[in-house]
Amino acid sequence: MVKGAGSSSVPSRGADGVKSPVVAVTGSPGSGKSTVAQVFESLGARLIEADKIGHRLLERAEVKEHLTAWLGEGILDQEGNISRPKMASLLFGDREKLTKYDAFIHPLLLTELREMIAESARRSDGKMIVIDAALIYEWGFDTECDAVVVVSAPLEERIVRCMRKFGESREGAIERMNSQIPQQEKAAKADFIIKNHGGIDELRKRAEKVYSELKESL
Repeated sequence: MVKGAGSSSVPSRGADGVKSPVVAVTGSPGSGKSTVAQVFESLGARLIEADKIGHRLLERAEVKEHLTAWLGEGILDQEGNISRPKMASLLFGDREKLTKYDAFIHPLLLTELREMIAESARRSDGKMIVIDAALIYEWGFDTECDAVVVVSAPLEERIVRCMRKFGESREGAIERMNSQIPQQEKAAKADFIIKNHGGIDELRKRAEKVYSELKESL
């Protein structure tokens, strides 16, 4: 049994009483964690993506009103919606602002996340529920999961992926990484580590191996 297996405090049992194990997949920006989470989904897990919850929260009228009153209308795009890239450029280079933003948005996100886990478990037949989220340890949400998988990758590869994915400068990518717990600290806390040091095919093979081990352990 993996460390903490069976300790999830999130309601994760269906109507028939069958437990759905809750597994978090996390890692530093650009590590490849979302790819691993998607592999798990393709193997039969139910996937919940924290980033999509965050997107939906920014569409709420009360959230938009709060953030524009605080950060200004410069965070809006041409359609009047909150632009994540614009907001990121304000937050990741300013630790105080980022801390204040996190204190506002994270409780809302975690409430939604817990509700989605519970709902998924109610509809499930004991299938694994996989949470794709970068900030599992920053939230302290690891204590609510049965296992945590950390995906790691070389620094330069992570920087390049962030620049490509988020349209950031090298400095912006590094600031994004520095806003999180360092990769080596996340890896030290993990139940499983998947090293993304090769191509996509190698990453998929490693993810499939860990998924099989999780199925046996949980």
